[in-house]
Amino acid sequence: MSSRVIQSFFLITFSLLFSASTTAQSLYSTSSWESPISGFAELTYGNYNPQLDAVFDSYFGEDLGASLEFQYDHYLYQGFGSAGVSFNIGYASEAVSALLEDGSDAADDTRFTLLPLRFSLIYRFDYLQERYGIPIAFAIQPGISTIHYGIRAGGSRATANGENGEGWTYGYHLAIGGYFLLDFLAPGMGRSFDANAGVNHSYIFVEYLIDQIDDLGAEDSWNLSNENKLFGGIAFEF
Repeated sequence: MSSRVIQSFFLITFSLLFSASTTAQSLYSTSSWESPISGFAELTYGNYNPQLDAVFDSYFGEDLGASLEFQYDHYLYQGFGSAGVSFNIGYASEAVSALLEDGSDAADDTRFTLLPLRFSLIYRFDYLQERYGIPIAFAIQPGISTIHYGIRAGGSRATANGENGEGWTYGYHLAIGGYFLLDFLAPGMGRSFDANAGVNHSYIFVEYLIDQIDDLGAEDSWNLSNENKLFGGIAFEF
């Protein structure tokens, strides 16, 4: 292979890479055609496994099954990434057959329900996406948490181990997320979504959650920290 052919090969390859990078930046960086951006919304799915005692696990099982959460972020700063405040609300529930004093099943179910609420500061690093067209972003969210729990049998409030089966538990959390930009796969659809609905970017994401929900270690607290740490979902920036 002659040196002229080798030079031509590298020139063509460099030209293609430069063209792809330029196209990506023009498609995915903040452009004149984009509507203004003010916030972010997420729908998260996972399992909830509160760190309660073995008696609870033997009755309801270790997992409460599907946990759905909705999160809204409002940006206060946009520049090198985006920063703001965040509110999250979720729901998880499990129903089992109620037990009578003789150990037999009652006609009504006993249902255990959790309503998690989180308030966070959030920083989203999307500089690689905005500057270079690389379709990934990251986010970190520290904040405070509270969870409302309730146990009901036949529609009435129940007790657990002689304690009130309804109340609130408080704590804190740290969430770390990684996001993949779906607009990268369908740029035309992404532009149409923005033009028609005001959604600038769409993502799928995974999130790792560290939480401690036990009233700061109070002895009489229900420990509702989630043993399941990994969640996933879909998100929209608008």
